[in-house]
Amino acid sequence: MCRHSFALYHARLPLSGRSRPLNSFLSESYDDRPTNGLALTPNLHWAMDNRLIAPGPDHKWHVSPTLDDFMPDNAWLQQLHGQAVVLPRAKRWQPDQQALAWRMDHLLR
Repeated sequence: MCRHSFALYHARLPLSGRSRPLNSFLSESYDDRPTNGLALTPNLHWAMDNRLIAPGPDHKWHVSPTLDDFMPDNAWLQQLHGQAVVLPRAKRWQPDQQALAWRMDHLLR
């Protein structure tokens, strides 16, 4: 059994086998190295796939400025801005800086 934590929450959850919630930064590159992804909940995975949020090279979450501040349904995403990304404890599993920069470059503007 492996121990993984979601990239936004500090709770470490025991997950086994293929049930890991891994979101790849560059899915079209077919790069499945652990440093090319973060463990995300399904709603965060959706937001990242739709370029509404991005973990930056500064290890903080960034939110697309295209999100309407006045829409109550967007509040949960707006609240992410500036929060620390929860990184894996072992440095060798932490996200690649180039992958993080790619995510920031592709955030909706």
